[in-house]
Amino acid sequence: MRRSDNSIWRDARCTQGRREFLRGLARGTFWSGAAAASLAIPGFARGFPSEAMLRAKAQEETGQIALSERFESLPVGDSTMQVRILGDLSAPIRYVVIHGDEETAPQAAELHLQRYGGALIQLLNPGKRLVTFRLPKLRFTYDFDPNRIFTRTGLERTVRAWNRRTRPSRFPHLFAAVQEFAGRFLSLLVEPRVKGQGLIAVHNNSTSPNSDFSFETFINSRGYFPGVEAMQYRRSHSPYNLFVVTDAGDYDALATRGLNVVLENSQLATDDGSLSIFCGRQGIRYANVEGRMGEVEKHVEMLDTLREIWNASLGA
Repeated sequence: MRRSDNSIWRDARCTQGRREFLRGLARGTFWSGAAAASLAIPGFARGFPSEAMLRAKAQEETGQIALSERFESLPVGDSTMQVRILGDLSAPIRYVVIHGDEETAPQAAELHLQRYGGALIQLLNPGKRLVTFRLPKLRFTYDFDPNRIFTRTGLERTVRAWNRRTRPSRFPHLFAAVQEFAGRFLSLLVEPRVKGQGLIAVHNNSTSPNSDFSFETFINSRGYFPGVEAMQYRRSHSPYNLFVVTDAGDYDALATRGLNVVLENSQLATDDGSLSIFCGRQGIRYANVEGRMGEVEKHVEMLDTLREIWNASLGA
Protein backbone atom coordinates (compact mmCIF):
# COMPACT_ATOMS: atom_id res chain seq x y z
CA MET A 1 0.00 0.00 0.00
CA ARG A 2 1.36 3.39 -0.98
CA ARG A 3 0.89 6.44 1.19
CA SER A 4 0.27 8.37 -2.04
CA ASP A 5 -2.98 6.43 -2.55
CA ASN A 6 -5.04 9.19 -1.00
CA SER A 7 -8.35 7.34 -1.23
CA ILE A 8 -7.15 4.71 1.23
CA TRP A 9 -5.97 7.18 3.82
CA ARG A 10 -8.99 9.47 3.37
CA ASP A 11 -11.43 6.64 3.99
CA ALA A 12 -9.34 5.27 6.85
CA ARG A 13 -10.14 8.45 8.74
CA CYS A 14 -13.85 7.63 8.96
CA THR A 15 -15.02 5.03 11.45
CA GLN A 16 -16.10 2.39 8.96
CA GLY A 17 -13.12 2.98 6.72
CA ARG A 18 -10.71 2.75 9.64
CA ARG A 19 -12.18 -0.56 10.81
CA GLU A 20 -11.99 -2.09 7.33
CA PHE A 21 -8.48 -0.73 6.89
CA LEU A 22 -7.33 -2.37 10.15
CA ARG A 23 -9.02 -5.65 9.23
CA GLY A 24 -7.06 -5.56 5.99
CA LEU A 25 -3.84 -5.15 7.94
CA ALA A 26 -4.78 -8.02 10.25
CA ARG A 27 -5.37 -10.39 7.38
CA GLY A 28 -2.38 -9.25 5.33
CA THR A 29 -4.57 -7.81 2.58
CA PHE A 30 -4.94 -4.24 1.38
CA TRP A 31 -7.60 -2.33 -0.48
CA SER A 32 -7.22 -1.25 -4.06
CA GLY A 33 -7.86 2.40 -4.72
CA ALA A 34 -11.22 1.54 -6.32
CA ALA A 35 -12.34 -0.57 -3.38
CA ALA A 36 -11.39 2.15 -0.94
CA ALA A 37 -13.07 4.85 -3.00
CA SER A 38 -16.31 2.86 -3.06
CA LEU A 39 -16.75 3.49 0.67
CA ALA A 40 -16.92 7.22 -0.02
CA ILE A 41 -20.05 6.84 -2.22
CA PRO A 42 -23.15 7.76 -0.16
CA GLY A 43 -25.35 4.74 0.47
CA PHE A 44 -22.85 2.27 -1.03
CA ALA A 45 -22.24 0.35 2.19
CA ARG A 46 -25.96 0.33 3.01
CA GLY A 47 -26.73 -1.61 -0.16
CA PHE A 48 -24.86 -4.73 0.95
CA PRO A 49 -24.58 -6.81 4.13
CA SER A 50 -21.70 -5.74 6.34
CA GLU A 51 -18.71 -8.02 6.86
CA ALA A 52 -19.84 -8.52 10.47
CA MET A 53 -23.30 -9.63 9.30
CA LEU A 54 -21.86 -12.06 6.77
CA ARG A 55 -19.45 -13.48 9.35
CA ALA A 56 -22.23 -13.93 11.92
CA LYS A 57 -24.45 -15.74 9.40
CA ALA A 58 -21.60 -18.05 8.35
CA GLN A 59 -20.80 -18.80 11.98
CA GLU A 60 -24.44 -19.61 12.71
CA GLU A 61 -24.63 -22.01 9.76
CA THR A 62 -21.37 -23.82 10.61
CA GLY A 63 -21.65 -23.87 14.39
CA GLN A 64 -18.58 -21.67 14.81
CA ILE A 65 -18.12 -19.43 17.82
CA ALA A 66 -18.99 -15.80 17.11
CA LEU A 67 -15.90 -13.68 17.76
CA SER A 68 -16.10 -9.99 18.58
CA GLU A 69 -13.43 -7.74 17.08
CA ARG A 70 -12.01 -4.41 18.15
CA PHE A 71 -8.85 -2.38 17.79
CA GLU A 72 -6.72 -0.42 20.23
CA SER A 73 -4.00 2.16 19.67
CA LEU A 74 -0.83 1.85 21.73
CA PRO A 75 1.63 4.76 21.75
CA VAL A 76 5.35 4.16 21.42
CA GLY A 77 7.33 7.37 21.59
CA ASP A 78 5.77 9.79 19.10
CA SER A 79 4.33 6.92 17.05
CA THR A 80 1.32 4.62 17.42
CA MET A 81 0.87 0.87 16.92
CA GLN A 82 -2.48 -0.75 16.29
CA VAL A 83 -3.55 -3.91 18.11
CA ARG A 84 -6.36 -6.18 16.95
CA ILE A 85 -8.35 -7.96 19.67
CA LEU A 86 -10.44 -10.88 18.46
CA GLY A 87 -12.67 -12.78 20.87
CA ASP A 88 -13.37 -12.60 24.58
CA LEU A 89 -10.75 -11.09 26.90
CA SER A 90 -12.58 -12.51 29.91
CA ALA A 91 -11.65 -16.02 28.73
CA PRO A 92 -8.77 -17.63 30.67
CA ILE A 93 -6.77 -18.56 27.56
CA ARG A 94 -5.33 -15.83 25.35
CA TYR A 95 -3.33 -16.03 22.16
CA VAL A 96 -0.81 -13.55 20.81
CA VAL A 97 0.62 -12.91 17.34
CA ILE A 98 3.46 -10.50 17.85
CA HIS A 99 5.49 -10.43 14.61
CA GLY A 100 3.97 -8.89 11.49
CA ASP A 101 6.06 -10.93 9.06
CA GLU A 102 4.59 -14.23 10.31
CA GLU A 103 1.53 -14.21 8.10
CA THR A 104 0.24 -17.75 8.67
CA ALA A 105 -0.01 -17.29 12.44
CA PRO A 106 -3.06 -14.96 12.56
CA GLN A 107 -4.91 -17.06 9.97
CA ALA A 108 -4.37 -20.25 11.96
CA ALA A 109 -5.21 -18.57 15.27
CA GLU A 110 -8.50 -17.16 13.97
CA LEU A 111 -9.62 -20.51 12.52
CA HIS A 112 -8.72 -22.19 15.80
CA LEU A 113 -10.60 -19.62 17.92
CA GLN A 114 -13.75 -20.10 15.85
CA ARG A 115 -13.92 -23.62 17.27
CA TYR A 116 -12.45 -23.22 20.76
CA GLY A 117 -12.98 -19.61 21.77
CA GLY A 118 -10.58 -17.44 23.74
CA ALA A 119 -8.99 -14.14 22.75
CA LEU A 120 -6.39 -13.27 20.13
CA ILE A 121 -4.22 -10.18 20.56
CA GLN A 122 -2.44 -9.34 17.31
CA LEU A 123 0.12 -6.56 16.94
CA LEU A 124 -0.52 -5.08 13.48
CA ASN A 125 2.79 -4.47 11.74
CA PRO A 126 2.35 -5.91 8.21
CA GLY A 127 5.38 -7.66 6.77
CA LYS A 128 7.72 -6.52 9.54
CA ARG A 129 9.33 -8.24 12.49
CA LEU A 130 10.64 -5.04 14.10
CA VAL A 131 8.61 -2.13 15.39
CA THR A 132 9.80 1.23 14.06
CA PHE A 133 9.04 4.44 15.96
CA ARG A 134 10.11 8.03 16.51
CA LEU A 135 10.78 10.19 19.54
CA PRO A 136 9.06 13.58 19.82
CA LYS A 137 10.71 16.38 17.83
CA LEU A 138 13.27 14.05 16.25
CA ARG A 139 13.34 13.02 12.60
CA PHE A 140 15.21 9.77 13.24
CA THR A 141 13.50 6.39 13.47
CA TYR A 142 14.34 3.62 15.93
CA ASP A 143 13.65 -0.12 16.00
CA PHE A 144 13.09 -2.95 18.47
CA ASP A 145 11.92 -6.56 18.45
CA PRO A 146 8.49 -6.62 20.16
CA ASN A 147 9.15 -10.10 21.59
CA ARG A 148 12.23 -8.93 23.45
CA ILE A 149 10.77 -6.19 25.64
CA PHE A 150 9.07 -8.00 28.54
CA THR A 151 11.99 -7.79 30.96
CA ARG A 152 14.21 -4.78 31.54
CA THR A 153 17.33 -6.73 30.54
CA GLY A 154 15.80 -7.89 27.27
CA LEU A 155 14.34 -4.49 26.50
CA GLU A 156 17.64 -2.66 26.83
CA ARG A 157 19.42 -5.36 24.84
CA THR A 158 17.05 -5.24 21.85
CA VAL A 159 16.97 -1.43 21.77
CA ARG A 160 20.76 -1.22 21.82
CA ALA A 161 21.15 -4.03 19.27
CA TRP A 162 18.91 -2.41 16.65
CA ASN A 163 20.03 1.19 17.17
CA ARG A 164 23.81 0.96 17.28
CA ARG A 165 24.40 4.38 15.72
CA THR A 166 22.24 6.20 18.24
CA ARG A 167 23.81 8.75 20.57
CA PRO A 168 24.28 7.30 24.07
CA SER A 169 22.37 10.23 25.59
CA ARG A 170 19.21 9.17 23.74
CA PHE A 171 19.04 5.62 25.03
CA PRO A 172 17.26 6.50 28.30
CA HIS A 173 14.49 8.15 26.24
CA LEU A 174 14.26 5.11 23.98
CA PHE A 175 14.11 2.75 26.94
CA ALA A 176 11.33 4.80 28.55
CA ALA A 177 9.24 4.88 25.35
CA VAL A 178 9.56 1.14 24.77
CA GLN A 179 8.94 0.37 28.47
CA GLU A 180 5.66 2.27 28.37
CA PHE A 181 4.60 0.41 25.23
CA ALA A 182 5.55 -2.96 26.76
CA GLY A 183 3.47 -2.25 29.87
CA ARG A 184 0.38 -1.34 27.85
CA PHE A 185 0.78 -4.35 25.58
CA LEU A 186 1.24 -6.72 28.53
CA SER A 187 -1.99 -5.44 30.08
CA LEU A 188 -3.80 -6.94 27.09
CA LEU A 189 -1.93 -10.24 27.23
CA VAL A 190 -2.15 -11.20 30.90
CA GLU A 191 -4.80 -10.67 33.54
CA PRO A 192 -3.82 -12.02 36.97
CA ARG A 193 -7.43 -11.87 38.20
CA VAL A 194 -8.56 -14.44 35.59
CA LYS A 195 -8.49 -17.94 37.08
CA GLY A 196 -6.46 -20.47 35.09
CA GLN A 197 -4.77 -17.76 33.03
CA GLY A 198 -2.70 -19.09 30.14
CA LEU A 199 -0.96 -17.49 27.18
CA ILE A 200 -0.28 -19.16 23.83
CA ALA A 201 2.13 -17.45 21.44
CA VAL A 202 1.53 -18.27 17.78
CA HIS A 203 4.67 -18.03 15.64
CA ASN A 204 5.79 -18.94 12.13
CA ASN A 205 9.17 -19.91 10.79
CA SER A 206 10.52 -20.98 7.41
CA THR A 207 13.65 -22.17 5.67
CA SER A 208 14.71 -18.64 4.74
CA PRO A 209 17.98 -17.31 6.24
CA ASN A 210 16.06 -14.61 8.14
CA SER A 211 13.68 -17.08 9.78
CA ASP A 212 15.66 -20.18 10.56
CA PHE A 213 14.29 -21.11 13.99
CA SER A 214 13.40 -24.79 14.16
CA PHE A 215 14.02 -27.86 16.27
CA GLU A 216 17.41 -28.09 14.59
CA THR A 217 18.24 -24.83 16.35
CA PHE A 218 18.32 -26.81 19.61
CA ILE A 219 20.10 -29.82 18.10
CA ASN A 220 22.83 -27.69 16.53
CA SER A 221 23.53 -25.95 19.82
CA ARG A 222 25.05 -29.12 21.31
CA GLY A 223 21.67 -30.45 22.23
CA TYR A 224 20.36 -27.80 24.59
CA PHE A 225 19.96 -24.10 25.08
CA PRO A 226 20.62 -22.80 28.60
CA GLY A 227 17.46 -23.47 30.57
CA VAL A 228 16.12 -26.25 28.33
CA GLU A 229 15.28 -29.12 30.66
CA ALA A 230 14.04 -31.67 28.14
CA MET A 231 13.19 -32.05 24.48
CA GLN A 232 11.73 -34.61 22.13
CA TYR A 233 12.28 -34.62 18.38
CA ARG A 234 10.41 -36.96 16.06
CA ARG A 235 11.79 -37.00 12.52
CA SER A 236 8.36 -37.99 11.25
CA HIS A 237 7.39 -34.35 11.91
CA SER A 238 8.87 -31.27 10.28
CA PRO A 239 11.53 -29.66 12.51
CA TYR A 240 9.77 -26.36 11.81
CA ASN A 241 6.64 -27.53 13.63
CA LEU A 242 7.27 -27.61 17.37
CA PHE A 243 6.02 -26.60 20.79
CA VAL A 244 8.03 -24.72 23.42
CA VAL A 245 6.37 -24.96 26.84
CA THR A 246 7.19 -23.93 30.40
CA ASP A 247 4.93 -26.46 32.17
CA ALA A 248 6.23 -30.00 32.73
CA GLY A 249 2.71 -31.42 32.48
CA ASP A 250 2.25 -29.84 29.05
CA TYR A 251 5.59 -31.27 27.96
CA ASP A 252 4.62 -34.78 29.06
CA ALA A 253 1.23 -34.59 27.34
CA LEU A 254 2.72 -33.41 24.04
CA ALA A 255 5.62 -35.87 24.20
CA THR A 256 3.18 -38.73 24.80
CA ARG A 257 1.49 -37.77 21.54
CA GLY A 258 4.81 -38.11 19.74
CA LEU A 259 5.19 -34.41 18.90
CA ASN A 260 8.22 -32.15 18.69
CA VAL A 261 8.38 -30.36 22.02
CA VAL A 262 10.86 -28.45 24.20
CA LEU A 263 10.52 -27.83 27.94
CA GLU A 264 12.03 -24.51 29.01
CA ASN A 265 13.00 -23.60 32.56
CA SER A 266 12.58 -19.83 32.40
CA GLN A 267 14.40 -19.35 35.69
CA LEU A 268 17.59 -20.76 34.18
CA ALA A 269 17.21 -19.65 30.55
CA THR A 270 19.08 -16.62 29.21
CA ASP A 271 17.02 -13.49 29.81
CA ASP A 272 16.24 -12.31 26.27
CA GLY A 273 13.11 -10.41 27.26
CA SER A 274 10.75 -12.80 25.47
CA LEU A 275 7.25 -13.71 26.60
CA SER A 276 8.40 -17.19 27.62
CA ILE A 277 10.87 -15.67 30.07
CA PHE A 278 8.31 -13.23 31.45
CA CYS A 279 5.53 -15.80 31.85
CA GLY A 280 7.81 -18.46 33.28
CA ARG A 281 9.14 -16.11 35.93
CA GLN A 282 5.66 -14.79 36.76
CA GLY A 283 4.16 -18.26 37.08
CA ILE A 284 1.85 -17.82 34.07
CA ARG A 285 1.19 -20.92 31.99
CA TYR A 286 2.78 -20.41 28.58
CA ALA A 287 3.29 -22.21 25.31
CA ASN A 288 4.80 -21.22 21.98
CA VAL A 289 3.25 -23.01 19.00
CA GLU A 290 5.75 -22.72 16.14
CA GLY A 291 4.42 -23.61 12.70
CA ARG A 292 6.02 -23.57 9.30
CA MET A 293 5.05 -20.57 7.17
CA GLY A 294 2.23 -21.32 4.76
CA GLU A 295 1.02 -24.53 6.46
CA VAL A 296 -2.21 -23.15 7.92
CA GLU A 297 -3.99 -26.48 8.40
CA LYS A 298 -1.02 -28.01 10.22
CA HIS A 299 -0.71 -24.97 12.44
CA VAL A 300 -4.42 -25.14 13.31
CA GLU A 301 -4.03 -28.84 14.12
CA MET A 302 -1.18 -28.05 16.52
CA LEU A 303 -3.20 -25.31 18.24
CA ASP A 304 -6.18 -27.67 18.55
CA THR A 305 -4.01 -30.34 20.15
CA LEU A 306 -2.57 -27.97 22.75
CA ARG A 307 -6.00 -26.50 23.53
CA GLU A 308 -7.44 -29.98 24.13
CA ILE A 309 -4.65 -30.58 26.65
CA TRP A 310 -5.26 -27.25 28.37
CA ASN A 311 -9.03 -27.71 28.42
CA ALA A 312 -8.64 -31.15 29.99
CA SER A 313 -6.38 -29.79 32.72
CA LEU A 314 -8.82 -26.93 33.42
CA GLY A 315 -11.82 -29.24 33.43
CA ALA A 316 -13.33 -27.35 30.49
